[in-house]
Amino acid sequence: MKRWLVLIMVMVVAVSAAGCGAKAPDATADEAMATTKTTATADESQPTTAKKTKTKAKKNQTKQASHINPGDIFNKCTLIFERSGTNWGSYLKINPDGTFSVTYHKPEKSKTGAADKTVKASSFTGNFTELTKMSDYYYSMRVANVRFKEKPGTQKKNGSETYLYTDETVGFAEGKTVYLYAPNMPVDKLPHNFLYYAKMPKGIPNGKVLGGYCIKAADGKPYYSTNK
Repeated sequence: MKRWLVLIMVMVVAVSAAGCGAKAPDATADEAMATTKTTATADESQPTTAKKTKTKAKKNQTKQASHINPGDIFNKCTLIFERSGTNWGSYLKINPDGTFSVTYHKPEKSKTGAADKTVKASSFTGNFTELTKMSDYYYSMRVANVRFKEKPGTQKKNGSETYLYTDETVGFAEGKTVYLYAPNMPVDKLPHNFLYYAKMPKGIPNGKVLGGYCIKAADGKPYYSTNK
């Protein structure tokens, strides 16, 4: 009996010793592998981020470079443009610094078709911004800072006529884009929906190129310069 007890005790001691000598998982190695993987992922993302930043910077640089100073186009003279009919008209004056003024008048018609004594009118100022050269004869620009000289709704007597001032902008509404075509612009290069108006003899004396500056307003219709 004692011999069996001794034998059992010896076996217990041996098993305990084996358990105490077991080696724990190598946590340090696993952490090192995780750190290496994270670092590699971060390094791989850096070229993509750098590429996006470079592309964005290039786009911004191109956009800024395409805008030119209005004075580079208008500094030679004050340009006067007009669009008119038998008894109505709108007139645009562009100053050398890109500021402009517009006046417009159109007599009201009675039910019989004859002009009465009321004239619809508007008068406002503004300036052209974001002037962009599209080609040697073609520029785009945006209308900004529109201010009416006469508050819409105002009525004023002018002799026997009553002028009723409105908010009509005749193609130069705030924020709209308009287009400037330079002298000698080939007619066949003009927008298709603009050709109907641009073929007026006043603007194209020889039928092939513009004889002076021409503006395509936001309503799609032209203004021809009267002083080239």
